Amino acid sequence: MSISRRQFLKSMVLGSLCAGAGSILSSCGGVTRSALFAKAKLNSYIFGLDDRDEKILQYASLAPSILNIQPWHVCVADRRKWVISIDPARTAPAIDPGNREILLSIGAFVENLSIAAAANGLRAEVSIIAQSPFDKNIAQISFIHKPPLEYPLKRLELRRTVKKGYLDKPLSLETEYALTAADKDHFFYFPSGTEHAACIRDRVIEQYRIQLDRQEAQAEIIKWMRFSDEDSEKYLDGLTLNSMEIGGIPGWYLRHFAEPPDFLKPRYRDKSLDYTAALSREGAGWIVITSKDRSVSSLIETGRQFERTALLAREHDVAIHPMSQCLEEQTGMDQILSSHLDEFHPQFILRVGYLESYPAPVSLRRPINWFLQT
Repeated sequence: MSISRRQFLKSMVLGSLCAGAGSILSSCGGVTRSALFAKAKLNSYIFGLDDRDEKILQYASLAPSILNIQPWHVCVADRRKWVISIDPARTAPAIDPGNREILLSIGAFVENLSIAAAANGLRAEVSIIAQSPFDKNIAQISFIHKPPLEYPLKRLELRRTVKKGYLDKPLSLETEYALTAADKDHFFYFPSGTEHAACIRDRVIEQYRIQLDRQEAQAEIIKWMRFSDEDSEKYLDGLTLNSMEIGGIPGWYLRHFAEPPDFLKPRYRDKSLDYTAALSREGAGWIVITSKDRSVSSLIETGRQFERTALLAREHDVAIHPMSQCLEEQTGMDQILSSHLDEFHPQFILRVGYLESYPAPVSLRRPINWFLQT
């Protein structure tokens, strides 16, 4: 391939990346979660755990996490007592210096675990043992035998983040009620077209611009990008082109010719900002989820509440896209706190919107024997 043609393709990719082109070449291949999950299962037997235990852990591992880091670690003291910890190699200090988003991710993991356990005849009693967000051991799970609770575990399998294709219509009252039922005192919906929604949108764009200019933040994000099939199969985590919804010609080009560090180049960063600004204008508006306070237990509970909402979204044809740069950048947090009371503790800023059709989940997952210790 000549240099001129390569440059032509590169220019076309950057432009179509912002336009969200994806009809040409479909998804451009790539490693899928289902293929790797099936492959990983071949070596997932853990001595001392039965099939039910493995199923519970497998469902728990489908929880969302910052950058798809999957920061959880599980120590099995015995079959009915587990300790959930943070893997110190799976944090994001440049964009999450206080482990806030790591703890929210652990909360989502605990929620999935509790749901899967209840559906399989076990009640999970959760005790928070961490005193600081930097403690390694976060929660102890004790299991008690109970009659199985009916729950459609397919929800856990099908949950996914969707970024593109939002319809520009507000949430119905029925949908709003269903999504905020987890804890109405801490869920706030701001429809598109309202002053508050416009303020959130503008701050998201502003803080994303600041984050793009922070070299250490971008380097950290790039660390978790998996462009090639080889990296996807090796790590089974992070951000793939499919999960970033980069398909078509852009996906084909990036998979074959680019490396994650290319995303540090100014031209890409400008296009990325334009793309994020365009996305922020789509959809039904914004949901802000707050916590009772900033304690470890509150962050875990807020992560669980978020997951309850996320698990219901598909059934209402609603997409959820976390855009929490305002909470990751200190200038953004300072702006928010300066205009709210001291007891206001935002933990999620979510763009929401209806979809005409819901795509299948694509984010990778590590097998349970990679995060389990007996």
